[in-house]
Amino acid sequence: GGNVRIPIMYDTVDGFSKSLCAAKLNNHWGYVDGQNNVVIPFIYNRAAHFSEDGLARVCRMNLWGFVDKSGNEVIPPQYNYAASFSDGLAKVTRNSMDFFINASGDIVLTSKYDYIGSFSEGYAVVKTNFKWGFIDKDGNEVVSLQFDYACDFWNGYARVMQNNKWGFIRRNDFQLLGVV
Repeated sequence: GGNVRIPIMYDTVDGFSKSLCAAKLNNHWGYVDGQNNVVIPFIYNRAAHFSEDGLARVCRMNLWGFVDKSGNEVIPPQYNYAASFSDGLAKVTRNSMDFFINASGDIVLTSKYDYIGSFSEGYAVVKTNFKWGFIDKDGNEVVSLQFDYACDFWNGYARVMQNNKWGFIRRNDFQLLGVV
């Protein structure tokens, strides 16, 4: 027992996700399996873990895209930034514009806000003119921009701040709890 299965040879490694591990070797990222077989070659400037949809974000020549577990560039690197997929959507940036794409690379939602977070439990936190609220996947404001700060939904609740006091919004009915 206790034998090292993957040699200690990498510059850095990420954790395993979808049975693959992002690893950095000689300043390039790729993916290895649990037997240290190279599954996706070391050709990327950056690489992240696989999200629940089976895609991982990768960066090549300072552009971000997404690969599947076989190394196919399902969404070729073309974005200045890309977040991991969450709730079936990924936030991407191109030419200073944020928008959301689906796993096919189709643009499904554009942003009119100063800031938009990733989707969590069906909703994304948004901010304009220093006020925060929430939108759904269709871009509808489900909680108006009224808070001084807001966090993602997690386990059915989102933390919100108003007048330096914290409370919660319940996801199933958007009821405010503990906010006066």
